Amino acid sequence: MTHQLELNRKHIAGAFVEYCKRRSGGHPVCTVKVKRKQVILGELSTDAVCRCLKDCFEAQCHKEYGQASSIELLTSTYSSMTNKDNSKLTEEGIEFMADIMSNAVEIALKDPKNNSLGLEMY
Repeated sequence: MTHQLELNRKHIAGAFVEYCKRRSGGHPVCTVKVKRKQVILGELSTDAVCRCLKDCFEAQCHKEYGQASSIELLTSTYSSMTNKDNSKLTEEGIEFMADIMSNAVEIALKDPKNNSLGLEMY
């Protein structure tokens, strides 16, 4: 089950980076709003997006539902975020990732020196 979670996370992160590239002329750039401010995330990588998912979403699920229950919940949630071949995000996946990235930026802005998420913010 943990392997499937890691695989789904990787698929979502890769699909999100590709989504960002399609929307910004081939560059892995994403724009999010945090407290009415527009923040541009540049040079997004699959690893950075995976860290955002793990540190901002999965950690909260583990805390709230416990390790075993959250893995099952996360696996089923993640599997619905991409299309059948895992190459593109679904509409639900796009909305989900926009929320995750906004949350990640908010966390990173609170303590920019300790930004362990690997985000380049402008």
